[in-house]
Amino acid sequence: MSRTPSSPAGARSRVAHLLARHPGCLAAAVPEPGTGCWVGVRGGPHGVRYARPDTGDFTDRAAPLMAAALVHAWVAAGRAPAALRSIAPADG
Repeated sequence: MSRTPSSPAGARSRVAHLLARHPGCLAAAVPEPGTGCWVGVRGGPHGVRYARPDTGDFTDRAAPLMAAALVHAWVAAGRAPAALRSIAPADG
């Protein structure tokens, strides 16, 4: 998880760098300015899969961390990365 926001292209590149540098890491996330982030997850025949969750009105700065943690738990439980179709905050 990177805490420093990057442009969309920079965030995706940083995710790739983090996963390459930490081979035991299943998921990485890098925030963009505003509410967006890029998440990368290892798994499947295509290596790393990337996603850019739509965070909508969810402006919590911890959103990238929570997205990476959720994706990590999903993959660690043996589920396919491609089977995770969306990540959204629960209504409080």
